[in-house]
Amino acid sequence: MSALSAFIYKQRMRWYGRRIDRRHELRRRLAFYVAKHGFEIGDYSMGQAEVRLYNPSRLIVGKYCSVAAGATFVLGGNHPTDTVTTSYLDRQGLGPAGYPYTRGDIVVGSDVWIASNAVILSGVTIGDGAVVGAGSIVIDDVAPYTIVFGSPAKVVRKRFSDDIIAALLQVRWWDLSRDQIDALRPLLLGRNVGKFLNEVCKIRGLSPLTEEAKSAAAAVRGSAPASALPAVAQAASTAPFSDDAVLARIREECPALTGDDLDRPFEDLGVDSFGMLTLRTKLEEASGKAITDETWSSVLTPADAVRVFSNVMPARERAQTAAVVSERRDYRVNLPQMAAGGLSESWLFKEIGDLHWSQISKGLGVPSAQVRDIGGNRLLATFTRVQVDSTVPLAAYVENEPIAIEGKISRYGSAMFFNDASVTGEGKVTKLRVMSSFSKFGETATNISLQPAQPHIAADCGIPALAALPEFAEEYRLRRNAPLAAPLFECEYSIAPCYDINGVGLLYFAAYPMINDICAGRYAGPSYAGFSTLRRDVFYFANCDADDTVIYRIHRWHATDGGIEAEESLSRKSDGGLMSYSLMTKSFAGRRRLAA
Repeated sequence: MSALSAFIYKQRMRWYGRRIDRRHELRRRLAFYVAKHGFEIGDYSMGQAEVRLYNPSRLIVGKYCSVAAGATFVLGGNHPTDTVTTSYLDRQGLGPAGYPYTRGDIVVGSDVWIASNAVILSGVTIGDGAVVGAGSIVIDDVAPYTIVFGSPAKVVRKRFSDDIIAALLQVRWWDLSRDQIDALRPLLLGRNVGKFLNEVCKIRGLSPLTEEAKSAAAAVRGSAPASALPAVAQAASTAPFSDDAVLARIREECPALTGDDLDRPFEDLGVDSFGMLTLRTKLEEASGKAITDETWSSVLTPADAVRVFSNVMPARERAQTAAVVSERRDYRVNLPQMAAGGLSESWLFKEIGDLHWSQISKGLGVPSAQVRDIGGNRLLATFTRVQVDSTVPLAAYVENEPIAIEGKISRYGSAMFFNDASVTGEGKVTKLRVMSSFSKFGETATNISLQPAQPHIAADCGIPALAALPEFAEEYRLRRNAPLAAPLFECEYSIAPCYDINGVGLLYFAAYPMINDICAGRYAGPSYAGFSTLRRDVFYFANCDADDTVIYRIHRWHATDGGIEAEESLSRKSDGGLMSYSLMTKSFAGRRRLAA
C-alpha cells in the first residue's frame, strides 16, 4: 500500500468511526466495514485488527474480545486447488461477483484473546473464551475456552475443566450490564472461578452452584429449579488452592521458612535454580494451573508465589490417552557404531539422546523443531544428567553383534523428563539413565544466557507423570551444591565447532565426555587408550559459546593395571562457570597398560 493509499484508508476509517464510543475500540477501528460490509463487532472489544477482504464475507466478533496488533482476518481470497492451475487467469465465475471463493464468514465469540500476528482464515469459528497464540495460523474451528498455537494452530490445552467451561458458557457473563460487570471486576480479574460463577448466578437469579445450596433450594421449592447448573456443582464446591497450600509446597524446598521470610528473595533463602524448577513443578501439579515462563520469572519471593498460585481451582482428573512409555531400536554393531575396537561411547550418547528426544516429541505431539512455550519461543532439550553403567567394558561389544536399545520415558510435571534405558547384546547389558529439562535463549541470545523454560503439557499427554521427584534427580540436586576437591591436573580445550557444536548452536551434550577423554589422555599418556568405559555419570550444569575455551580439571584419579576411577569437571574459561561434573570408571581392554 502506497503512502497516499494508507493515508486515504486511515482518513476513511476515522470518518466512519467518528461517532462510535471510544470504549468500543475494535468497532471504531473497523467502522467502515461495519457500515459498508455488514461486519458485527461487539461492545467493549479492543484491538488493532487488520482485515483482508476479497469478497462479500463478513467478520462477526463478540463482546470483550482482545485483538493484538498485527492480527489479521482473511476473508476469502482462496484459490482453487483442484484445477490445473491455481492462477485466477479470468475472474469470471470464480466466486461471488467474480471474486475468488470463500469458505464463509469468520465468527469470533466473546471474551476471546487473539495474540499478535495471528492469522484467521475465512470460514473459521472461534468459541467464547478461547485464546489464539502469537503468530498462529487458524484454519479450523477453535472450541470455547481452548488455547491454540502454531502454524497451523493446534490445541495446547483447555483453560478450565469441562464442567467449569459448561457453566461459563451458560451464564454468559459478557451479556450482563456494564454496571453489573464493573461490580464483578475483582472476581473477573481473580482466579476463584467457583466464587465468580456463584456471584453471576445470584445476579441472574439462578441457583448457587454448591451441592449444599442446591439441596437447600430444593427443600424450599420442593424440587431443584430447571435454571440450576448441575454440570459445575462438583467443581465449584472444590476448595480453591489456598495460601497455606502454596506455603506448604515452598516449605518442602525451604523447611526453615517463617512469616518474616515471605518478602525475601528465594535466592537468599537458599533455593537454587534447580530448587525453583522443582518448586514450580510442585505448585503447578498441586494447583492444576500451568503458568507461562514470563509469569514464573516474576516469582522472586514466597509472597510472589502465593500471589500467582493462591485461589486457583484445582484441576479435575485429566483425560488419558495411550501412553508413550517405551521405544525400541535394533542394530548390528557395525563400523559406524564402533570406536577403538568396541562400541563407541560417543555414538551411544548420541543415540540415547535421540531416542529420549524422539519419545518427548511423540508425547508432546509436535516435531522437535516446533516445541515452544506459550509465548512462541523455541524450546531446546537440555540434558542435565546422563548415566552409563555397564556389566562389561564397551570394548567388549564386537563387530556384527546384534544389540537392542530400549528406553522407557516418564516425566515430573512439565519440567523434567526421565528415561530408563538399556543396551542388550549377547550376554551383555548396559544400563542408561537420562534426565532432561528445557531451556530457551535469553536476551543476549548466547549459550551462556540460556534460561529454564517448559512446554505446555496437554491434558492427554502420553508421557506418564511421576508422583514424586525421583532419587536420580535428588542426587543431581545434591551434586549441584557440593564443593569440588582441589584439582590434581588442569588443561585448556579449544572447542571444534564442526564436531562439538550441535544443530541449534549449543555445545553438544555428547561432546562433554569426549572432551573429558581427550584431556584425560593428556594426563595419563598413550596408555590411556587401552582402557574402555565401564561407567560414566555426567552432571550437566551449563553451556558455553562456540568461541569459548573450556578448562578441564581432574579432582580425583585412581589408576591401576586393571582400571581407572576419576572425578572430572569442565568450566568456562571466560567467567569460570562450572559446566559439568562427571564420575568415570574405565577397565583395561587388553591393548596397553598404564606405566607403573
